[in-house]
Amino acid sequence: MRRLKGCRVEADGLFCEGALVARRAEVRAATVVFDGGWHVRLETSEGKRLDVEVEDESVAESMVEALEVEPARTRTSVRAASPFVWPWTALAAMSATLLIGIVFRQLGWAPARVGSMAVAGAVGFLSGAGLSMLRMDVQIFADGVTTRFMGRRRTYRLDDIQRVFMDEVYEGRVAERIGFTPPKRRVAGVELVLRSNERARIRLRDAEVSARVVRRRLDDALRAFRSGGSDAVGAVLPRGSRSVGEWVDALRRLGAFAEGHHRRAPLDAERLVRIAVDASAPALARATAALAVSRVVSAEDRVRIRESAAKTVSPDLRVVLERAATEDAERLPEEIEAAMTALEADANRAQAKHRY
Repeated sequence: MRRLKGCRVEADGLFCEGALVARRAEVRAATVVFDGGWHVRLETSEGKRLDVEVEDESVAESMVEALEVEPARTRTSVRAASPFVWPWTALAAMSATLLIGIVFRQLGWAPARVGSMAVAGAVGFLSGAGLSMLRMDVQIFADGVTTRFMGRRRTYRLDDIQRVFMDEVYEGRVAERIGFTPPKRRVAGVELVLRSNERARIRLRDAEVSARVVRRRLDDALRAFRSGGSDAVGAVLPRGSRSVGEWVDALRRLGAFAEGHHRRAPLDAERLVRIAVDASAPALARATAALAVSRVVSAEDRVRIRESAAKTVSPDLRVVLERAATEDAERLPEEIEAAMTALEADANRAQAKHRY
């Protein structure tokens, strides 16, 4: 990835230190990155990857807007410090390891050697130090948000999120109870209120900065998500009594106008592509639209669908969009059928939640 500084957007494209590095029409996707500083990572149609350092969030947003990158091809990446605080995590891990060693020694399950206890304490200390050095990754897409920490990934779709709050905790409650200083309120991360009334917490250590960035970008993504997608529901053929395999075949024939008859007007391929790449449309509607248009889509629209797949939070929707965007879209039917089954189940669960 090429790292750049001192860049600006002009009529022809992105200029860095007076040289044109990417034309406006070549920029296919953008990621606004916050990792203590601000960056804009760009992907071009020629496969170039550029990392542009900028002063602040407003400059990053202005650059993406000036390059005319579609919202569906834009995402936000926040890398925050581990919720485990150095050095307290390391000391706590060392203490716990030593305590376990003492218990085992008293029970006769471990040798009573000072060297063994020292090694155990060192292992605990280093393990805690390692936890303190890990990073929390938060990715905000046009249709959802994912978190990754210690190899564990969690995904929340925007249509499942009702509200976003700052997650605040109180410190010093013990001191308050014995008459010392009052407790202090501290931002610990971001809290998501889901439609199921469950609450999901994204804990971030340097939360005073990173949590506010996550909340602000999530609020923007929710507003954009809720403002679109109104014409996507029911846009293409429902499954009905068909098997999943028959449904997928019918969608492909429908898009190629092979299933048209006097009661059904030919589908608008351009409208289907718009639905397929619309991050605010329901996942099942996007998948059915992509399959319906897969036999007649132009090369340019295949690129749009493929890039939209890379920016979606749902792995099942990503599978369908990627297969629909390829020339051999009818290969691996089992993979597509499994993804469509999962998407339909998700849509049914969401419908049941809204009903009750």
